[in-house]
Amino acid sequence: MSLSCASNGFDSDGCDWWWRWHREPITLQTKRGRKCCSCGEKIKVGDPASKVERSRGPVTEIEEHICGDEVELAPWFLCETCSDLALSLDELGFCFDLDGESLKDQIKEYRDMERANIGEIAIRRTA
Repeated sequence: MSLSCASNGFDSDGCDWWWRWHREPITLQTKRGRKCCSCGEKIKVGDPASKVERSRGPVTEIEEHICGDEVELAPWFLCETCSDLALSLDELGFCFDLDGESLKDQIKEYRDMERANIGEIAIRRTA
């Protein structure tokens, strides 16, 4: 499952790449629209969105010399709906993944697990 309890601090050791999410919404002002990195919905120029800055460690000595400890990758964007979901998850203390499963699917998976746990507790009490 991609949702987890928030940890204290961030450790990028061993990660292929990492991201920083800007919680404050922006107006998408790129030359073309973008796809939401979570749900894949089209974000039109002028629509509200959240920016996700991505970076990775240098692969070669030349990259390290030019870029330092972080090589910036092209930013991703979250649509307004996914931005709201991400903000809610963050406020509740959850960590989430933006590489693979959509936020909507991660929340659904969490709800399904919670329902299963509640059902299991109810079965134990009646037994």
